[in-house]
Amino acid sequence: MYDAPRGAWGYTLVDSEEEFARRYAALLEVVVNTSMFSGFCYTQFADTFQEANGLLFSDRRPKLPLDVIARATRASRTHIPGVV
Repeated sequence: MYDAPRGAWGYTLVDSEEEFARRYAALLEVVVNTSMFSGFCYTQFADTFQEANGLLFSDRRPKLPLDVIARATRASRTHIPGVV
């Protein structure tokens, strides 16, 4: 992860804020467009000493502008048949 502590672990690594934003949006697009999902939980809100999977760095600074995180997270599911 860009700006992650040396030796930090993550499921995937990115080199830039832009790449992280693209991957986060792509992940949420799959969640939103999978009709069998009724919700999701991003389990690591902030990085820890050894894990760099969070939306925030360990000092709680956002890795992306909050409006970018919000836009991806608030995507609408109303286009899926049967979804209210």
